[in-house]
Parts: sequence; structure tokens; C-alpha cells
Amino acid sequence: MGKGSGPYSGTYCVRIWLFCILRNERLLLPYFLRHYVPWVDKLIFFDDHSDDGTRQMISECTKAELRDWPGTTGLDDAAFLDFAHEAWREAIGKAEWVIFVDADELLYHPDMRGLLAAYLSAGIEMPQIRGYTMFSREFPTTTGQIYEQVRAGVPDDVWDKPSIFRGNMAWTMGRHSLDWTRWTPKASPTAEIKLLHYRGLGEAYVRWRHSRNW
Repeated sequence: MGKGSGPYSGTYCVRIWLFCILRNERLLLPYFLRHYVPWVDKLIFFDDHSDDGTRQMISECTKAELRDWPGTTGLDDAAFLDFAHEAWREAIGKAEWVIFVDADELLYHPDMRGLLAAYLSAGIEMPQIRGYTMFSREFPTTTGQIYEQVRAGVPDDVWDKPSIFRGNMAWTMGRHSLDWTRWTPKASPTAEIKLLHYRGLGEAYVRWRHSRNW
């Protein structure tokens, strides 16, 4: 249950499902799970033939469900977009809010469930997001939350992604913006939720990630 606050009011039961397509994210996945598991009810991962221990980590998480990515191996934004438009529909009638993020994207608010309950009460269909590119000189070593150690970042509107919603989601290519011709949601008046994008985590990690992807 969550209670509304500020300009919103009401108490609502909030169920949250998360979807993520990933491949070989053994390094970041512990931070991803540590962040989302406490407040997300179900995490569904579509794994693209990981062979670095990613699949085992997901299998050991009681809130997570591991599935095989049905597409061809590799980065294919068109295939990802088509799949995302269909995959989230599984949550209809089972969750009030759907999150669709990549493994290096953390949606942050100090009281996420309370905020989403308030948005639900107010009829909000899509919270505005404020994106930040996060960076550090070395890959984090903390056993806590990654943002407790990696706190440096800059506002970056590339990551103002519509990543949490309820309703008939319609992204453009890359899922960085909405297709307003297909869906005009009631958005929150301000961006109270941050999207922390963790990619620049030391030179060695950046080089490894780029070589893996490209």
C-alpha cells in the first residue's frame, strides 16, 4: 500500500512489474537487483544467450523470472522495439505500473512505491523522467547500492526515457521517446523520478562493454 503526498492524495495498492532485455551483465546485475528487488513485485528478464553467470544470478532471485530472448543474438533496436511493445502486455490486469529498462538504468526516488501510489490516485499514466549520465574513475566495489558509491553525474536528456507507465505504451525506436501519434498519456507535472544511467564506470569497463557490444 502507498499513501499519496504533496499535490496528490489517496491510498492505493500498487503492483509493479519490471521487464528487461539483457546479455552478459554479471558485473552490473547485482546492483540492478539490489536496487529494484525491494520495491518491484516481479522482474522478468529476457536473456540473450549470456554465458558469464548472468543467468544463474537471475535464477537465484526469488522475485525474478528468467526467459530466453526470442530474437537473434546482438543489438537490434527494431526487434527490441517490436518485442517491447508486446511483452509488457502480460502485466495488464496484474500490475498497476510497468517498468521497461536496460540493465544499466536505475529509476530512483526515495519513496518510489509511495510516489507511484500517489500518481495512480491522481490518474497519472506516465511519470516524467529526469535522466543522468553517471560516471566514476573505477568500477564500483560497494556491496550496497551503486549510487552510494558512484554519486557523480550530469543531467542528460538522452536518458529522459519513458521507462515507467500504465496504459497503451508506444515508444519510438530505441525507447527513448514516445510515439505521440499512438499514445498521449497523462504525464506527471514534473520529473520527480530520476533515471541514473551507469555506463562510464572506469576505462577498463567502458572498453570491455564497447568491445562486447560492437
